[in-house]
This record gives sequence, structure tokens and C-alpha cells, in this order.
Amino acid sequence: MFRCSRHDESQRIVQRLERNWNLEREKQTPRFWRALFRTYASYYILPLTVFIFEECVIRIGQPLLLGFVIDFFSNTGGVTYLQACLAAGGVCFCSALFITLHHPNLVLVMRMGMRLRSSCCTLMYKKSLKLSRASMGKTTVGQIVNLMSNDVNRFDEFSIFVSYFFIAPIQTAITVYIMYIHLSYWCFVGVVLLLLFIPFQSFMGKQFSKVRLMTAQLTDNRLRLMSEIISGMRVIKMYSWEQSFADLVAEARKSEVRRIRMACFLKAINLSVFFVASRIILFACFITYVLTGNVLTAKAVFVTMALFNTLRITMTWLFPQAIALGAELLVSCRRIQTYLELEEMDLKSLKLNEKDMQLRAKQSPELNINSITAKWSDDSPHPNLQNISVHLRPGDLLAVIGPVGAGKSSLLMTILKELPVLSGSVETVGSISYASQEPWSFNNSVRNNILFGTEYNESRYKRVVEVSALERDFQLFPFGDKTLVGERGVSLSGGQKARITLARALYRNSDIVLMDDPLSAVDTSVAEHIFDK
Repeated sequence: MFRCSRHDESQRIVQRLERNWNLEREKQTPRFWRALFRTYASYYILPLTVFIFEECVIRIGQPLLLGFVIDFFSNTGGVTYLQACLAAGGVCFCSALFITLHHPNLVLVMRMGMRLRSSCCTLMYKKSLKLSRASMGKTTVGQIVNLMSNDVNRFDEFSIFVSYFFIAPIQTAITVYIMYIHLSYWCFVGVVLLLLFIPFQSFMGKQFSKVRLMTAQLTDNRLRLMSEIISGMRVIKMYSWEQSFADLVAEARKSEVRRIRMACFLKAINLSVFFVASRIILFACFITYVLTGNVLTAKAVFVTMALFNTLRITMTWLFPQAIALGAELLVSCRRIQTYLELEEMDLKSLKLNEKDMQLRAKQSPELNINSITAKWSDDSPHPNLQNISVHLRPGDLLAVIGPVGAGKSSLLMTILKELPVLSGSVETVGSISYASQEPWSFNNSVRNNILFGTEYNESRYKRVVEVSALERDFQLFPFGDKTLVGERGVSLSGGQKARITLARALYRNSDIVLMDDPLSAVDTSVAEHIFDK
């Protein structure tokens, strides 16, 4: 694949949006759509100007030129043969000019929609890297996937139709004026009928917004269910729970399809109005004009029909489509804004200036926790940790024991700056390694899972493997420590994953090693071996 233009690279286009969003967040009532408007509104000036010229000059100019041709053949307007030929040529030229301008302009607008989508996805990705542990409990992987795959697609569609918010009133005013010249004030019969569709379309836009919000929430729920089912597939298979979980997914899907069916029903109403409106309006306009004693001419009929057909496409399809997509886009922007406003980790506390780093490099490793109080959620009435104090020096070993939910993992999270401290302080001197309670591995060899990007040192590697009781496992693997693990390789047991996670933390040779229940997944003899070594 060829490399995309540097103007379309996500790293480049997200910078301005991120800057505007940060400015917007400083306001009392921030709105994500305002940050998008300030970032990309200037890029739409040229395409909008071209679209207005196409719809309000070229498309309306064709019926007027057609009127000169009809006058020539009906011998009513005193049009010469040369003028008729020029008018016919003008009709063809307008069609060619419209195509020449429209498609390059459409590509430009679709490119802008792609930039909007890409920058929003990049902004959400950068946000996901900074989410605090408390915020991760408020969202799910399924919701994030839905935002990045479903909600942002509205930008591609809306970027095409947004120009008709401005085109529709301008084109309507010009068309009404021209029809007034041909049909006098009877043309307002058709205009009134056409304007009656605007409140109807406003109502339809609100319904689209409601249905879109409900559908998005149901999709989040279905994706969350599927994510949990896939992660626990082995347990489901072992206990033969397939049918129960299949019923759960089917029920979630049924609710989602019900809302999607409602959205399709609303779209069907819009399309029905689109196809029927022009016939009804033209019939009412012409019958009123004739019944009042006026005589219809061929020029008046053809020019009025051509203008009404142009206006019909704009007012009963493109303009309502812009309203519907705009309503859906506002819902998507609110959902994205809710995600972007989630609490982040305190990155400032993780950064040290150069002087502090040099000072700490000369000090011996140390961990000092001074009367800390912390809790995961502000809504929680009681703190998870209260008045905890610890002071550890090189060579110290501290084991924290307690029942489930006592706050053992929370204590480690405060040391890692994942859990914000309400009062007290946590000071660490030296590098930190962490073996999590839930062991994990990535799709690579066992050795690379242990090295985790660090340089290979044979003596230290062998010592870590021995301490972690992995030697026997390496003998059983088909290619030793070079065996691939993960989706494309060997499946690891829970104990093997736990020991690889432990070996990864030990191999880094850090000053402070934090281990969250490292022996829970191994048997008694292996646990005793690891503890002794």
C-alpha cells in the first residue's frame, strides 16, 4: 500500500483538534462539536462555495435556458434560431460544468469527512492510554469499539450533506422568485405545501436522534456481552452453558434489531415523502392556477416542473437527510465527549525533571508511604485505603495479607500512581517492576514474553527461569523457550502464565518489585520453590 498524504496522517491532523478540545474543556459547559467546528470549519468554505454555485446557479440556470428553447418552438417569445441554439448549448454546458465541478468537490468533502473520523479515533485512542483505573470501570472495550467503528462513521456521511443546510434556503428563495414570474402569486400554493414538510422533517429529525441513541446503547450492551462470552469461552464450553449465553445474545440482538427496524421505518417514511411530494405539490399548484381562470403555457409548465424537481430533491431528500444526520451526529458527539471527559491518570506525578532524576539516581532504593487515604470512586461512601503507612529500604520484604476486597491490590495501585491519593503521600526512589494478579502474555515466543523488549542476558535469564520454576515447562514445549504462545501458538495454563508474568517482572532487575498474589495459580510445591528461591 502506498503511503497516505502527510496532510491526512492521523498524528498530524489530531494535533489541532486536541488543542481546541483542551481549550473547550476549560469552559464551564464544554461541547465537543464546538471543538470540531473550530478545527475544520475553515476547510469547508471552498467546498461550500462550489456547492452553492452548483445548486443555486447551474441547476437553476438550466430550466431558464430550457424556457428559451420552448419559446422558440412555440413561437411565443420572439426567440431567434441562434438564441435557441445558444440556449440548447447552454443546457448541455451546464450539465457538463456541473459534473466537472461536483465530483472533484465531492472527493474533497469526503476527504474532510475522513480526516474528521481519523482525528476523532486518534483522540479517543490517546485518551484510552491515559484512562485511570476508576475510569476503566465506567466504560467497556465493547463501548470503545462501538465509538470507533460506528459513531465516527457519521462524520463521513454528514460531511457530504452538511452543505444543504445553507443551500436549501438560498435555492428555495431563488426558485420561488422565478416561479412567481411564471405563475404569479399562485406559485405560493406549492411553496406553502413544501414548507409544511419542514416541521414534519424537524419532528423526524428528533425521532432519528432518539432511535440512534437507543440503538447505540443496545449495541454497546451486545458488544459487551460478546466480549465477555469470548473471554470466558472455555468455562462456557466446559459447563455446557452455550444455550443460555446464546439466548442472552439473541435477546440483546432482538432488542437492537427492533430499534434498527424503527430507524428503517423512519427512513421509509422519508423516502415516501420524497417520491410523492413533488407530484402532489405540482398538481395543487397547476390546478389552482387553471381554476382561477389562468391559461397554462408550455414554458410555464416545463420551467416550473424542472424547478420544482430541483427543489424537491433538495427540500424532501437532501435537506431532511442533513437534518437526520445532524441529529445523529450530535448524539455521537455527546457519546464521544462523555468518553473524552473520563478521569485520566495524574501524569504529572509520574514525570520527574532532570535534576530530580540525577538526585534520585544517587540515592538508595526506598519506598515511603505516609498515612495515605484513597478510594476508587467519588461516589463510594467509604475509602478503600485509610491511614496506611509503610517505609521500606533495600533488602526488606513486605507481605500484605487480608480477605477479598480488603484493599491489597489497591495499595499496589497507589504505589504505581494508578489510584489517586486523597490524603498523605507516596514516595518511591528507584525503578519498579509489577507482576499483576491477572497474568497475561502476548503473541510471541516465551523468551520474548519474559524479556519484554529488554536486552538478553544469558546468566540473568537462566537464573530468572530457575527461580520461576519454568525449566520443566521449557522441556515440555516443542521448541523450548522459543515456542510461540498466544492465538497462533501453544495455549498456556494459568500456572504457566503466572510464572511467565513473574519472570517478566524479575528479569527487569528493578529496585522495587511489586507482586500481586503471584502464587495463587501454582500448586503448593511450585509455590514453595518460588518463595524459597
